[in-house]
Amino acid sequence: MLKIFPGIYSQVVEGLDKLFGVPFGCFEQTTSVTYPNILILDYLRETEQVKPEAEMTAEEYISLGYQRLLSFEVKGGGFSWFGNAPANRVLTAYGLMQFNDMAQVYEIDERIIERTAQWLKNQQNKDGSWTPDPQYCHAESWTTIQKSEILPTAYICWALGDIGDRGTEVSKALSYLKKNLKAAKDPYMLALVANAFVVVEPKGVTTTEVLKKLISMAKEKDDAIYWESDIPSVTFSRGNGANIEATGLAAYALIKSGKYSDVVSKVLTHLIRSKDARGMWYTTQGTVIALRSLVAALGGVAEDIDAQVAVMMNGKKIKDLRIDKDNADLMHQIDLTKYLGKSNTVEISVKGEGNFMYEITSAYYVPWKALSHPAKPPFNID
Repeated sequence: MLKIFPGIYSQVVEGLDKLFGVPFGCFEQTTSVTYPNILILDYLRETEQVKPEAEMTAEEYISLGYQRLLSFEVKGGGFSWFGNAPANRVLTAYGLMQFNDMAQVYEIDERIIERTAQWLKNQQNKDGSWTPDPQYCHAESWTTIQKSEILPTAYICWALGDIGDRGTEVSKALSYLKKNLKAAKDPYMLALVANAFVVVEPKGVTTTEVLKKLISMAKEKDDAIYWESDIPSVTFSRGNGANIEATGLAAYALIKSGKYSDVVSKVLTHLIRSKDARGMWYTTQGTVIALRSLVAALGGVAEDIDAQVAVMMNGKKIKDLRIDKDNADLMHQIDLTKYLGKSNTVEISVKGEGNFMYEITSAYYVPWKALSHPAKPPFNID
């Protein structure tokens, strides 16, 4: 089976409705399933690709996730991994953004957003910063965060700004970040700072400076743009996971700024190419950030697509496709079964404009009798 994806969105939508999952585990594990459920449902609705049965499943799973997340609220405010005191500030900010996005696709009690935001504001220091939490689920993982107020301050400021809060606490946090911008040297850290500025002061001078600095730190390869991080993320991703998070955060900030569309297109291309075998982005936070960016990009990035596509198999033309802006969001599928030979070569030629991707998949059946079996079973159960 040959699948041709004319644009980045057709590649993203394909198969998303198969990724809905049942929530389980602690706060972070529940979030690892619930937040993608929220964003996938939002994306499929916005692109008018959602099927009724998939929508019902998603709503059921989101409801289950919502109830589980509420069980991790700490008495007195905030959230922790298992619902025990003390609450964790960064985790609570993460939850705040999740509840806010959840409210866009599923009816929740809005008071959870209000009291969570208020708890975070009550934790703020006089200078506008937030102190890193002294206790974490994996304490050894958070040494970088514990040495810097920049990361938690940027993250919490972004979360508050994301729900529309423009109060004194948000203003103080932004002032703190402005005074300490030089400390944001890593792309991941700067991308977090950029999101805080973009959501609160989208047209601010400092916002533009931060975005330009962020772009200057990017790397480009094969018409795709990405960032590499040398520090662990706020959820302790390292290596490729941290790089995806940094790239997703940068993409989100650039998309929300409404500028740099040429850069955004290349960043989204990198995110699409970075999906794992499950169609996700390796880590919980990476998946959430990537999906948030793709949802935010809907309608905001124009793809120049106008091309004639010819598909050849074993030297014979089997399909001509005309792809333009009217069908660029659709995945085109061609069954190659009847053209198969002993050895096969597939050629795809494109005349015109477009950022095309393709995928070849196969399925086969092996009769049980044809398989080799051990002479004796590995063990017996009496």
